[in-house]
Amino acid sequence: MRRHVETVTICIMLIFTIAAATIPAAYGDQRITLVDSAAIEVTLNLDNVAYNLTILRQYDFIYMINHNTYFYNSRSINDVYIILIERSIGERKYLSIRVQSSVEYKRLLEWVAVIAWHGKLNLEKQLLESKGWRVLNGDNTLVVDREDVSIYIDRTRDGYILRIHIYSEDVDAYKDDVNSLLALLSINTTFDYEKVEKVKIVPKHSINEIRDVLKNEVRWLVQIGVISGLNLKVFEKCVEIADFGDVEDRRLVYVNGNWVHYKESISLEEGGNVILTFLPLLTGLLAALAAVLVFKKKY
Repeated sequence: MRRHVETVTICIMLIFTIAAATIPAAYGDQRITLVDSAAIEVTLNLDNVAYNLTILRQYDFIYMINHNTYFYNSRSINDVYIILIERSIGERKYLSIRVQSSVEYKRLLEWVAVIAWHGKLNLEKQLLESKGWRVLNGDNTLVVDREDVSIYIDRTRDGYILRIHIYSEDVDAYKDDVNSLLALLSINTTFDYEKVEKVKIVPKHSINEIRDVLKNEVRWLVQIGVISGLNLKVFEKCVEIADFGDVEDRRLVYVNGNWVHYKESISLEEGGNVILTFLPLLTGLLAALAAVLVFKKKY
């Protein structure tokens, strides 16, 4: 049933930051939290793609924040939200679509142990991987992990600091795995685990659900004429790889026939025919949005 809105009061706040934003907003009797780690975003900077946002003004479930920013509940999942906004790439503007999942607060229990080791370590990557461990090199930290277990290894002046995290209530079920890994690293010492409880903000919906929303909403926007000239087969390739956190400077953009993160695309400036420049325009960067919608429903 179509919703008629008598009074709508909208307050917006755009904050320029590349950090994850957690901004609650009142939406009628609902609470919306915009969290980068629970959203995906795609900028349609493909050749021949055009858009006309004014068409959206005829739909009473879509709210115009300003002339180039629109906000509404997805048509398939009520607590998933769509933000349409213009983004500047170089001297041109393109339509960007953000799909925001609602979030929930999840209680996490983990066991943590810290080891200060002053001897040598056997950090042979091939050996560790042959035993089922994944080895990741960070800026200053080596991470060795597999499901429910992570070990962070930092080099110090006189040795190493190892931080062991077991993400399960049943710590005993993982002790043998950890001890076997420590033996591979040539560590022989005793240590104790400490129980740590945390609360983490996580997406309420799965990434596949959010991908489906993105695909379906873009198809609908094409159907009603908001977007034109878009090759849907090319677009849906980005849907397949979109992941939570792909927003702002990690949003997906189209460069030289591939979908890449915006931040990574800047390094392609000299290698292709597309030059991408970050312009922190007020209407071009939505890092956080707080919207207060006060309305009275009629059916």
